[in-house]
Amino acid sequence: MYLDERSELILSDILVENKIHTEELKEKYNISLRQLMYSVEKINTYLTEKRAETITKNRMGELYVSIKSRKLLDQWLKEINSQSYVPSELERSQLITFMVITIEEELSLQHFVSELKVSKNTILSDLKIVKENLKKYSCELKYTRLKGYFIKGNEFEIRKILIELVNLILNIPYGKYMVERITKVTNGELQKVTDWLEAIERDLKISYTDDKMETTPYTVALIYRRIEFGHYIQEDDMIFQELSDTKEYAFAERLLSSIGKVPRQERFFITLQLLSTNLVGESVLSENQMQKMNQAVKEVILKFENRACIMFQDRDRLVQMLVQHMKPAYYRIKYNLTLTTNLLDLVKIEMIEEELQEIYLLLKQCMEPIERLVECKIPEIEMQFITMFVASWFRKEGQKLVEKPRALVVCPNGITVSKVMHSSLKVLFPEFDFLKSISVREFEEMDDSTYDLIFSPVRLNTTKKIFIVEPVITVSDKKTLRKKVLENVYGIKMVDYDVDEVYKIMKKHVKSGISFNQEKNIKRELKNYFSIKIDDNVEQKNDCEDINLTDLIHQNYIQIKKQVSSWKEAMEIVAQPLLDYGHVTPEYVDRVIRQYNDLSIHIIFGGKIAVPHGMPDFGVNELGMSMLVINDPVKFGGLDVHVFMMLAPEDEKRHLKAMLQMTSLAADENGIRRLVEANDKKEIIEVLKQYQ
Repeated sequence: MYLDERSELILSDILVENKIHTEELKEKYNISLRQLMYSVEKINTYLTEKRAETITKNRMGELYVSIKSRKLLDQWLKEINSQSYVPSELERSQLITFMVITIEEELSLQHFVSELKVSKNTILSDLKIVKENLKKYSCELKYTRLKGYFIKGNEFEIRKILIELVNLILNIPYGKYMVERITKVTNGELQKVTDWLEAIERDLKISYTDDKMETTPYTVALIYRRIEFGHYIQEDDMIFQELSDTKEYAFAERLLSSIGKVPRQERFFITLQLLSTNLVGESVLSENQMQKMNQAVKEVILKFENRACIMFQDRDRLVQMLVQHMKPAYYRIKYNLTLTTNLLDLVKIEMIEEELQEIYLLLKQCMEPIERLVECKIPEIEMQFITMFVASWFRKEGQKLVEKPRALVVCPNGITVSKVMHSSLKVLFPEFDFLKSISVREFEEMDDSTYDLIFSPVRLNTTKKIFIVEPVITVSDKKTLRKKVLENVYGIKMVDYDVDEVYKIMKKHVKSGISFNQEKNIKRELKNYFSIKIDDNVEQKNDCEDINLTDLIHQNYIQIKKQVSSWKEAMEIVAQPLLDYGHVTPEYVDRVIRQYNDLSIHIIFGGKIAVPHGMPDFGVNELGMSMLVINDPVKFGGLDVHVFMMLAPEDEKRHLKAMLQMTSLAADENGIRRLVEANDKKEIIEVLKQYQ
């Protein structure tokens, strides 16, 4: 007996969700309860034939199968579907390249047709994509009658392609079975590498992520095959001095001694794989390198605080955690081993959805200390990872409450991704007490009485409530996830209200005008009233994305003076509009001025614009910014300063876009000149608008 397509999909949903309500399935497939139960009946007949336990419906209307049956069915479905799965054009090009790298026998067009189950014309089209993709690595796809298809290029670059493809293909549906079918890699080969990794964990006191424990055996086994076939990297491609004094290299030497003679550069390459792998614990740099890394990261954070006009409350802890992320990243960056995997694609989506460009652009201006250390520019994808890391720090939870459900985050990915996921969920669900994020292997050894529910990107064998989430949760998924979780845990039915529409109705009956900041505050209070509080991160737009320089600096907040007697007088003058309109208290102004001295050059942007500011808890009532333009510059920090802007930050995020625009203005000498030469406030506003 065979299942129809809808029945297969329903069975897969039940397996993925552990338990799924009939109403959810009805809505998803747009079918009636009778049609749904007819499919369930067909599935149960099918399961009986397979000698598996059937689907059960409980009193809550949820459908589920036992853990034992779920594991059996999951394995069986993957094996069957891997043979019937039709790869996309991109996936076919990746699989063709993978075949050419990993198969030593002569490969013809027919081999690709047979494996991918498409026509010759389709394969010919795919080969054009393969050739184009290989150009990025300065490699070429060649064909001769004697050798068939092969890749001509530097072996180091070919290894990079292989490592990337292993990660990509293993993330394709049923990719594991495709890799094993194509390469015919044996369980013995994979187990040998797994034994190596476990020995490294034990002897070096480190812990690989579940993801790397899954992918590294395939990567190393296939690299070793290339070594056996005589495909060696050149010694010039490796920098031996940095790696030779690490204990990873010493351990790799011991491991590789059991497989015969291997060239020195290959031993170093294996060491490099260990050093650049994502770890749950720590990777190793020399003591001297570690000191330099700590100092570089600290300088980056201090620069970011100055440029963003914020101050992290637990800066030392942030530096410590960022250093831990940068240890394996150091080798990825230095040897250009950064990979483009599905997970990193999710990070790119998050960068767009969460509007993190303000943090990203400010942070990018601060990376020179780390770039100096690694002697190259930080790759784009690593910059995005670092941005996500710093952004997650903005979202840190404050004081914990007791008697909350205990939530566990189980993530098979690296420490950086798991912490981003953990921080995002803590913000999204303030109702829960989140325990630390752990790996799948740690979860399997954990006492289930210590937690109440689980968030994870993978299915787990558990009787507790589990919610499947992506490692990086996009904005569009957050509301859906929150609604689903609260209904499941508390039985709360959430109703969505359009706050903008409610505000439009209210605004019709307000006689006097409402300022930009008042409008934002009203909308925020309406949102809190209409629903259980959801962090601002769940909204479709962040508040900060709408706040430009001219939203904060109106004409009434601008002053023009021919000259002032000192920088202190300039600060007192620029603060006055913020005091007059109630943005800050007199204590705020006093504390801000007192924290600077004649050498406070760090708050001067571009050598021309000084931005004095304090913390929100210094006495800020409402976000605001004021501006003073001085025709004759005043000496401050040893520089001639024409412009003072005082910032009153309401929090650590909402002013970031305006600060980014101000940074662009400060870097433009022509813009500064136009400000100084402006005849009135309207001209100044027009100048500011050009940087928005």
